[in-house]
Amino acid sequence: MATNVSMPHVDPIEALIHETCDRLVSCVNERRMELVTEYRGILARPADRARMEEELLALKAETEQRIRMNVLRETQSKILAELEQKLEEVRAPLPDTRVKFLSDTERLEREIAGVGEIIEEGVPAVPRYDLMKCLTAVVKKGKAPGELFDPSGVAIDENTGSIYVVEGIGSTRVSVFSETGEFLTTFTHRDMRYPHGIALHRDNIYVTDYWTHAVLHFKMKQQIRHVATFGRGRGSSDKQLNYPLGLTVSTDGDVFVADCDNHRIKILDPSLRFKRHVTHQSMKKPRDVKLTRDEMYVLCDDSPCVRVFSHAGEMTRSLVTRGDGMQVSNAQFFCLDAEQNLLISDIGAHNVKIFSKDGTCLDTVGQRGHGRGMLYQPRGVALTKDLNLVIVSNNKNFRLQIFSCK
Repeated sequence: MATNVSMPHVDPIEALIHETCDRLVSCVNERRMELVTEYRGILARPADRARMEEELLALKAETEQRIRMNVLRETQSKILAELEQKLEEVRAPLPDTRVKFLSDTERLEREIAGVGEIIEEGVPAVPRYDLMKCLTAVVKKGKAPGELFDPSGVAIDENTGSIYVVEGIGSTRVSVFSETGEFLTTFTHRDMRYPHGIALHRDNIYVTDYWTHAVLHFKMKQQIRHVATFGRGRGSSDKQLNYPLGLTVSTDGDVFVADCDNHRIKILDPSLRFKRHVTHQSMKKPRDVKLTRDEMYVLCDDSPCVRVFSHAGEMTRSLVTRGDGMQVSNAQFFCLDAEQNLLISDIGAHNVKIFSKDGTCLDTVGQRGHGRGMLYQPRGVALTKDLNLVIVSNNKNFRLQIFSCK
């Protein structure tokens, strides 16, 4: 006797709902993955986000049409809520962080709900150097407060965004500007005769002086006051310097000084007591120094002009040859971005060159001239926490310029 088997009833309305939801999720996730893989670390462009929004709006319109035709009854609010949520995700601004590509499949699947959330927490973005334009220029040449004369080194206060600019012969001072270029204050000291480099760490300010062969230590409290001076008098002993130029500060407060004519990096504690030297036969006349967690980058008066060392002083590689074009002709200052790209101010080429950490020239900012956004013998260079590029120019352009890609 044949048994009648009842087939499960498939509600066509419910099937349509599932089909619509599957189509929606597939559409959104595919577009997200395309954005992640296509732009590799660059925030999605407005045109792509507009296309995604247009795609979702069309799907929403189709669903609303079906509702008006009384096709979707019981679950129409669910569908619309889902669409509205996805639209909000598309319209929301992406975080100002770099996209980090992960090999971890589990994390990728967990993070796929949002393009901008596939990130390494706490890692700042890298600016689009090819889109850099001059945002602000302080162009008053002179020795009065708020004017600039023979500017060289520059440093950024990571807490306030204030810009500290060293002024050499004629002014012998440090001028402080707001993050938008407004003059705030200035300070100097009798041990300053030809100040050159500057570095900040918490409430400490360190300034090298080329002529007195010294490093000056200031404290930022209610007012800026001088605390100590290291290395009065030219020499090669542990307590002396020989034409110090650039400097930087480690996360624990140690001061690394490019001791130029002693061909070494001198390391001092936060109170400017001598700790040790880092030297190497390839370190010829170091001009500037910067640190990462594991490495020390030294800009030298040689070719290749960048030598990379461990913090213990072992050289690991050389980068960036000297020359014209996409090489460096003459440089005194540089800085590093979050990807360890090198931003080198090239005095001879009148621009700032951006090199990858393997030494490939990626881009340039500026060109020779005296107009807004143009450079003439640029010196100090730094990145702000908002990823603006600060450049000070010497010689005929006694000015500070702030570039932005926003």
